[in-house]
Amino acid sequence: MKSIKKIIDEFEGKNMSLLEKFLALDKELKELLEKEGDLGEIRKRIKEIFSIRAEMVINEIEAGRKIDKVLNKEQKEKWKEIRSSGIKWQGG
Repeated sequence: MKSIKKIIDEFEGKNMSLLEKFLALDKELKELLEKEGDLGEIRKRIKEIFSIRAEMVINEIEAGRKIDKVLNKEQKEKWKEIRSSGIKWQGG
């Protein structure tokens, strides 16, 4: 199970820095919207936010697949249940 912990730690490390960027851009976007800022800047922030979000989802999928490789059949079924409930929780 150490390998699973390592995979999760790597995932969280990657996504933590992305989350920080995501939150900063989201704040900038809200400020631009509040002051009716430049549409080009608003478009740029939205594209950056969606790009970061996509990268976060890809990281999650990659981590899940790495974990799948180290589990037996029973563990994989349990892991699938956990991931399914996590996706629902995130709105997916």
